[in-house]
Amino acid sequence: MTLIMQDPAVIEFVSDGSAWSRADVVRWIARSGRRLRETGFGTRTVTLRADGTLIGRVAASKSPRAEGAELTVGIAAPYRGRGYGAEAVSGLIAASPVHPIFAWVESANPASLRLLLGCGFQVIGRSSEADGSAKIRLGLNHEGVTDAA
Repeated sequence: MTLIMQDPAVIEFVSDGSAWSRADVVRWIARSGRRLRETGFGTRTVTLRADGTLIGRVAASKSPRAEGAELTVGIAAPYRGRGYGAEAVSGLIAASPVHPIFAWVESANPASLRLLLGCGFQVIGRSSEADGSAKIRLGLNHEGVTDAA
């Protein structure tokens, strides 16, 4: 997981964009486990069925911006574009007790936009951030929900 969270193509779109140390990943896993037990929200690892290799993560978090869950996904570079992200997102959607599900995608990340659109998400908004970046808001089963962002 540390390798994934140090991959510039992943970390560019996560948190403040700084690579995570092994200690950061260990703390994050502990927090995620607590959240999953306490709320039903949390992070799941994405592993290969054949040998258990960890290739990414997918998460549903309580959205601070709207009713529902906020989805994030990260797949290690060698495994992108091979359907693993779509399988992970679809599995999380099926297992999530919370709907609607939302996601934010940086405009500079067209692969993530294609992934989520392919999994049934719809574009429901756009925003310009203070740092000049642009984000696209997507929703799944979002009808009638007002986005508080």
